[in-house]
Amino acid sequence: MKPAFVFGIDGLPFTLAKRLIGQGIMPNLGALANQGTLAQMHTTVPDFSCVAWTSFATGVNPGKHGIYGFMDFDETNGQQILPDATHCKASPLWHLVGNEGGRSIILNLPNTYPAMPLRGKMVSGFIAPEFDASCYPPTFAQTLKTLGYKMHLDGRVGLGSPEHVRDCVMPVFEARKTAIRHIIKNEYWDLAVCVITETDRLQHYFLHALEQESHPQHQWARNFYIELDRFIGEVVELLADKVDLYMISDHGFNVVKKEYELEPFLADLGLAPKVNHTCWSESESAKQTKVFCLDPGRFYINRVNSRFEYGCVKPNEEAEILDRITQALLALEDSETGEKVVSSAGHRI
Repeated sequence: MKPAFVFGIDGLPFTLAKRLIGQGIMPNLGALANQGTLAQMHTTVPDFSCVAWTSFATGVNPGKHGIYGFMDFDETNGQQILPDATHCKASPLWHLVGNEGGRSIILNLPNTYPAMPLRGKMVSGFIAPEFDASCYPPTFAQTLKTLGYKMHLDGRVGLGSPEHVRDCVMPVFEARKTAIRHIIKNEYWDLAVCVITETDRLQHYFLHALEQESHPQHQWARNFYIELDRFIGEVVELLADKVDLYMISDHGFNVVKKEYELEPFLADLGLAPKVNHTCWSESESAKQTKVFCLDPGRFYINRVNSRFEYGCVKPNEEAEILDRITQALLALEDSETGEKVVSSAGHRI
């Protein structure tokens, strides 16, 4: 069996890929599509990068690997945590490769921090707060530093300054390309997983620019995809048919029209107190909270005798609460257009 090279393009929607191919912006990706298969896939629920990439890595759904978003609660004490690779309950595919005597190189795969021992090498992807703990073995960190590797741009800065994202995307992308070239040319592996996350960062702030020709950043956004396609062509040449090439994205994208705050939504239903702080962050408000929410749109019932310290919902109340939330979500409309906000809603007890 040939070695496998998995090239991840974070947040690249099938529809956008098809459009960019059709416009001649991504001819190398188009050539690959003609040689192989370009198909639209369903992502995970929730459709966050940390959830979807963990499902890719483990081959199981969130209910089995236990990663549901960038925030969660500690099973032992109910406190808010930032889940990482240590919270994943399923074994990743590189351990399966290692068990068969194979060697893996994993670069920039989200939610692999901290880098844990494997038969091969790893540098963790987003969210990775500390560089040395992101690398296994430790000597790999020095190799990457020598190459000028950059972990990722700080999207938190971009929330207040999209210009920061624009200015930082290309330098991080160039550093990522250098590391991928090194892996292909200089490392031995049976499985390589290399992920480009700059697409995701660009689209969080500039997807509308890519779609609007009149936008001042339109050409810049197009140029990024031109450069990405050139690199795809370069990777194909470097691999030279010696390995099986797979390309995958973790989720799609769309332009945000409007956002809804869920805590006021729950308060209006009488399921949470009307407070100016996160309702479960203080004991008095938590005791009055029947339902609370975490990103991305996850509702949790504050059950008695559960992992939540101030649980108040009794078992015989749960079905009515879930039905109330479901019906309210399905009835939710945009006050300006009358458009339905939620097309479907489900729950699990």
